[in-house]
This record gives sequence, structure tokens and C-alpha cells, in this order.
Amino acid sequence: MANNTDETGCYGLMRQNGLNAAVVMATYNGARFIEEQMDSLRRQSFTPHRVIIRDDGSTDGTQEIVSDYIARYGLTNWDFKGNDSNKGFTSNFLDAALEASESIVFFCDQDDIWLEAKIEHAMSVFSEYEKCVAVLCNASIVDEYGNKADTVQTTYRRTSSRSGEISLAKQVSSMVASGHTLSVRKSFLEEVAPIIKARGLTYDSPIGIMAAARGGLFKTGTTDVLHRVHSSNTSSPKYGLLQRFRSKSKHISGRRFQLDTLRKCRDQVWAFSDAQTVKLYDEEITARERCLSAMENGHLTPLVKGLFRRSPMKNRTVEVANLAIMLFGRG
Repeated sequence: MANNTDETGCYGLMRQNGLNAAVVMATYNGARFIEEQMDSLRRQSFTPHRVIIRDDGSTDGTQEIVSDYIARYGLTNWDFKGNDSNKGFTSNFLDAALEASESIVFFCDQDDIWLEAKIEHAMSVFSEYEKCVAVLCNASIVDEYGNKADTVQTTYRRTSSRSGEISLAKQVSSMVASGHTLSVRKSFLEEVAPIIKARGLTYDSPIGIMAAARGGLFKTGTTDVLHRVHSSNTSSPKYGLLQRFRSKSKHISGRRFQLDTLRKCRDQVWAFSDAQTVKLYDEEITARERCLSAMENGHLTPLVKGLFRRSPMKNRTVEVANLAIMLFGRG
């Protein structure tokens, strides 16, 4: 295991660049899996300067488990508190992240497992690319028993195995920036968090869009998170096509939610992107508005025509799924 007290190599360079890390975990009724995640944080090859944990009113013993864990291992750099009232997961994450004084903030889900070099890999990217304001890694999906559960959707969100910049087109087409894979510069977060909260957005996709619009969204290219999907996830993720075929209305709701995100981030794209990128972004919004209207009204022809549309911001897999779910889905 690497040691971030070593003055040579990437760790010395990170210190020279003034980089240190805080991990932020928002908890809510996570008793079943949280100790396994805390184990994975404690065993990171790059030790974070601070771990901030904020509980949003758990009633299942989560607070006691976290407090006992910190005491058991003498984790003096871990900061745990319960909120005075329930904030919801987005505000809980963002408020806790804004408490950090460290230069880089990592978002951490309570029920995942981080592979031991997750922080190290992201910190290396921040150190290498000065314009980088957000970094994501890849994730593998596991079920509540730890069995691999990747699907078509999680596979197309996965980036290539090389580090480097992610274009706005890639973020818009595949929404690759997921909270459980994401780390950000604190200075950038201070800029965008008020926008995200004021517009009622979740934090991850908007951070991806706003970072990519500035040319500052990067990837490690490594798979560093086992993301656990189960019935009690706070954000209730639905990754499988099977669930989508069982409920057309839920699929349409998801498309509406994503379109709303694009609309509410539009001014940020306009402010930081060139004219051609802005044009493509606006065209993508218009195309998705047509697609959503067609699905809501049961009109198949626009969905078929959409398959032949060309744009770097289009996701063909999603458009094929839209048509198939409207043809064969229920509910």
C-alpha cells in the first residue's frame, strides 16, 4: 500500500501543489452497510486530511455505529455530527462539503466500497492537470450481497481506461459524472453549489456539466468504486432496463428529470463554451424536448426519426431504449 507521508513521487508533487483531500459522507439509515464503507475509507492508500460525516436524522442506529467506529480506531481526523433537521441528500452533501477547508473534496455514498487507490488516483489527476476542477472514476455495480450487477446503462457510463479530459458532449450524452465517483476542487464547489441549491438540482450531473463546460472535467480511467444498488438506496437508483420496461411512466419521469437538468445548466454552458458548443447544446435540448413530448403522448414517429439524428451529444443507446420501452413497456 502506498504511503502519502512519502516525499517522493506523486505525493510530494501533490503537497508542492498545495493539494489535500477531504472525504464527505452524507448518511441516512445506512446501518446495514456503513461499516464496510468506513473500512474502505480507513484503508485508502492516500489518507484524507479529514473525513466529514453528517447524518440526516437516521433512526436505525447509524449514528451510534459511526460514533463507535471513530472511537474504536481513534480516528481523530474524522468529524461526525447529526443534523438538527432533515436536509435531504443533496443539501446534506453540499453543506457538508462546503465545511471542508481542504483543496479537494470527495463525495462518498454510505453503502459503497472504495478500492484502496481511489483517492490516490484522483489526486494524481488533479495534480497533473491544472485546469481540472472535477475528477471522476469508473464504478462497478454490486447488489446488496456484493455480487456484480452491471447493466447496459452502467456500462455505457463507463469511461475509457486512460486518464484525461471528458468533453461536454460526453457528459451530456452519457451523464458520466455520478456522485459516488466524483471529486471536486473546493474553490469550484464554492462557485457552483449555490447555483445547484437555488435551482433545486441534484449535485452530480450539474457539477459534471458545469465542469465540462469550462474544460475542467477529467477522469482517472480506473475503476475505484463498488457502487451498491439495493432497495433502500437514498437516491433510489434504477439501473436495469427491466425496471424501465415494467414502468413506462417511471422511464419518462427519468427522461424529464434529465432534460430539466440540461435546461437549468444552460446559462453555465453559454457562459463558458464556444458558439458551436452552445449551438449543439441547445439543439440537444430541443431534440430531447421533442422526444419527451412524443413519449408523453404516445407518438412513435418522432422517436423513430430521432434514431437518425446526428449529434456528438446524442446517446443512441438511450434513444433506442426510448422507442423500445414505448413499444413494449407497461404502465
